[in-house]
Amino acid sequence: MTGLALISANALLATASPQAHAAGGSVILSETFTGSKVPDRGVHPLADACLTGAITPPPPSASTIGPCTHTTSAPLPGTPGYLQLTDAEQQRNGSMIYNRPLPGNGGLRVEFEQYQYGGNGADGIGFFLADGSRNVTAPGAKGGSLGYAQSNYGGVNENGVPGGYLGVGLDAWGNYATDGNGRGTGCATKSPHTAPTRFPNAVTLRGAGDGFDGYCVLASTIGADGRSTLPGSLRADTLADAKRTVVIEVSAEARPTVTVSIDFHDGNGSQQVLKYTMPKDAPKTYKFGFSGSTGGVRDTHLIRNLKVSSVKPLDALNLVKQVDQSKHKQPAKYRLGDVVPYQFVVTNTTTRTLTQVKVHDPKIKHVRCEDTTLTPAGTAGSSTTCTGTYKITDRDALRGLSTNTARAAGKNPDGDNVPSNPSTVTVPVVKMPPKPHHPKPKPKPIKAPNTGRSLQPATGPQPQ
Repeated sequence: MTGLALISANALLATASPQAHAAGGSVILSETFTGSKVPDRGVHPLADACLTGAITPPPPSASTIGPCTHTTSAPLPGTPGYLQLTDAEQQRNGSMIYNRPLPGNGGLRVEFEQYQYGGNGADGIGFFLADGSRNVTAPGAKGGSLGYAQSNYGGVNENGVPGGYLGVGLDAWGNYATDGNGRGTGCATKSPHTAPTRFPNAVTLRGAGDGFDGYCVLASTIGADGRSTLPGSLRADTLADAKRTVVIEVSAEARPTVTVSIDFHDGNGSQQVLKYTMPKDAPKTYKFGFSGSTGGVRDTHLIRNLKVSSVKPLDALNLVKQVDQSKHKQPAKYRLGDVVPYQFVVTNTTTRTLTQVKVHDPKIKHVRCEDTTLTPAGTAGSSTTCTGTYKITDRDALRGLSTNTARAAGKNPDGDNVPSNPSTVTVPVVKMPPKPHHPKPKPKPIKAPNTGRSLQPATGPQPQ
């Protein structure tokens, strides 16, 4: 439901609520993909993406992801199932995009099981993070770009993920690390791994990009000899042997450190395979997705048991305020009279339902929330996005910036107030010089003409 969300600042009183924790952080999202439907409508399937556990189309209240129609070397329909990106047919592709913003103020830890098997080894699985303030409705290019980077394969330009921040290629075939087919267009430093050579069985990170620009190679498990340093294979011949548990951790710093660890289920446990500090600041929130594709060479690509949490614990009610770029890209600087659209991402990290969730921003009169009831952490309704606008004033233009701080609050089942952390956004404003001050001139004294006569004292009675 949609409701007007307004509260007064003095209503933000602290209370304690039990929180859901995972690996030291707070639970944000959890989806196994083993059932016959996905309750979270933020999960958007594209192309061949489907649920192997689904037999009938999903209900209107759930995600639109439904039964699979391509089943070559794929799991039999029924539960427990998987998120299937592709089966092992040639020239297939599929993606899943989570188009709801997730808070980034505590970092992000994403864990999932990936399965690549059943064919002869292509292409791989891509995972990406994008700017959560953007509207992410399409993946990047298929094939060797693994649904993240751009491509001009066959003379057809395909853009990368809009507002892309990080692409992690779990690359069985070995093209993702190269700048072939237009990948990395606009990058000052080209990939050291040169097409048409392939670099199979590698994990490679690509950086920020938008449209057909960027997505530069940042780091890879490819060694100086051109071989991957991975301690195991990303794929297997059969589903029974193909399970690999991947953990991608993005720290909470402005320029986070990304760590990729993989458990190959060979008895050696989870092993760190890549670590890199990002060269650009992270967005305030993230959206994410998975992609898989095949070409003339093929494999089945599956995902299961997705868990998303923060790296550092979040407040019981977590708030992230950001400039809203989901409808229009915003200017580098605002001008006097411009309207700034804001988003407020409110997340319940407790094990209880919170009601009467509201956002207060002293500079924004009306803040409206998609939902005012948040279900327990990790469930489909545990987060909501609120929106409001602010008009740049004379005072902002004189200062050259506009800063304001928001807070949120809700009620737990006992009726106790659950406050959020404060969240502040500063936007740059084209500075307006102060109005010139023109003081009124002082009146000039009037001088009487000198007639040569002197004034005589008055005569007659004087006052007593």
